Amino acid sequence: MNQEGTPKPAKSGAFTPAVTVGITNNLHRRLLEHRSGNTKGGQILGDFDVLLTEAYPDHIQARQREIFLKSGKGREWLKTINAP
Repeated sequence: MNQEGTPKPAKSGAFTPAVTVGITNNLHRRLLEHRSGNTKGGQILGDFDVLLTEAYPDHIQARQREIFLKSGKGREWLKTINAP
């Protein structure tokens, strides 16, 4: 990302959107925090769309899923759900 918070253009001149993965126990609150721009994450992200939400019965299972989604295989899988 550049200093204005927009994605850096890919070599072809197109923009490469960033994918951010995280966990929370209150999605509504967390989205408000990010969109307000008052948090560091919100300042970095700028405008964004939610592509996927998943619910898990406890923090341990949610954290395991987060770790997978942040891995190479997890990021590859995330690309498939947003493919044109």
